[in-house]
Amino acid sequence: PDVPRGSPDGDLRLDPLPWARREARAIGRLVGPHRGTVHLGAAASEHRMKEAASGVRIAHLAAHARADSAFPDRSAIFLTPGSDHEDGWLQPREIATLDLRGALVVLSACESAGGALIAGEGPLSLARAFFAGGAGAVVATRWPLRDDDAAFMMDRFYRALASGASAGSALQRARRDAIAAGRPAAAWAGVALVGDGRAAPLGPGEPRERPRPLSA
Repeated sequence: PDVPRGSPDGDLRLDPLPWARREARAIGRLVGPHRGTVHLGAAASEHRMKEAASGVRIAHLAAHARADSAFPDRSAIFLTPGSDHEDGWLQPREIATLDLRGALVVLSACESAGGALIAGEGPLSLARAFFAGGAGAVVATRWPLRDDDAAFMMDRFYRALASGASAGSALQRARRDAIAAGRPAAAWAGVALVGDGRAAPLGPGEPRERPRPLSA
């Protein structure tokens, strides 16, 4: 997304993510134009995400994120606002109101699986917020990834999904490809799938609704 400087709690510096746009375009080619839409720059907005979430099979976000362990409600995925009524911070309380109904959510964003640890509850992560919104499975990261490493993993993940693999099998294939390519463990071991990984959202047959990968 085109993320403006400044935020509700002060000035925030977010470096450009050039590989995120390449990642989005590559996924768009793999999924096919008849099965998904890629939103880049100003179009990769919080407003568009809230509008497009209902009925999708896959929602993919390649963007900056922050996991605030001290104040979990201030964790966020940073998007373009897209509306005078939005600030561009897609936060847990907003994510929980999305109508995702069993969708696979892919968070190509740093530390999206991390958060404050609550006894008996686990981490209060951004990934957890998507389950509150009805997601069936979430692919997220446990630690910061290099921009190019994230793009490599997501390319291999979607290649496997496009062949009809389940989300769990697709992530296993992506990890094997990263190892075979000589990528360090830091590049692939932190990418995790939470939830039911048995669904094959790009398997044979037309999806119920078009998947809409939303990215930078």
